[in-house]
Amino acid sequence: MEVIAAGFMVMVATAATAAVIVGAIGGAIVWRGGNRLTLGGLSAVAVYFLAATDFLGFSFLTRAVIWGIPTLVLSFLISYLTARHLKSRTSLGLMWATLAAVGSALTVGFLYLLLFRLSLWAPVWIALGADACLILLAIRNWKLIPQ
Repeated sequence: MEVIAAGFMVMVATAATAAVIVGAIGGAIVWRGGNRLTLGGLSAVAVYFLAATDFLGFSFLTRAVIWGIPTLVLSFLISYLTARHLKSRTSLGLMWATLAAVGSALTVGFLYLLLFRLSLWAPVWIALGADACLILLAIRNWKLIPQ
C-alpha cells in the first residue's frame, strides 16, 4: 500500500510543479501580449490540461484539476501582477520586467510547494485563499495602473 501512496504523491507533486511553471510563463506572456487577463487565463488552463493529458494520460486529469488549477492560478496571477507593477512603478524595460515577474512567480510557486510537507490538502486551501486575494487585487488595481 505504501508504494501506491508514494506514486499518488509523485503524481500530485508533478501536477503542482507543472502548474507553477505553466502559470508563471503564461502570466508573463499574457502581460506582454496585451493584458487580456480572462482570455489569457483560460489559455493557460488549456495549455496546462494539454500538457497534463499529453504527458501523463487522462487518469491524471482529476489530480490535475484538484491540485493543479489553484496552483496555476496562483503563479499566473503573481507573474501577471508583478510584471504589471514593475513596469508601471520602476524604470525597468519590458524584457527585465517580464524576466523578474517570471522569476518571482517561480520562486513563490516553488516555496508554495513546500506546503506539501504539512499535508496533502494544505496547499489546495492556501492556494484558493491566495487566489481570492490576488483576484481582488487585480480587480481593484485594474483602473489604478495604466495599461
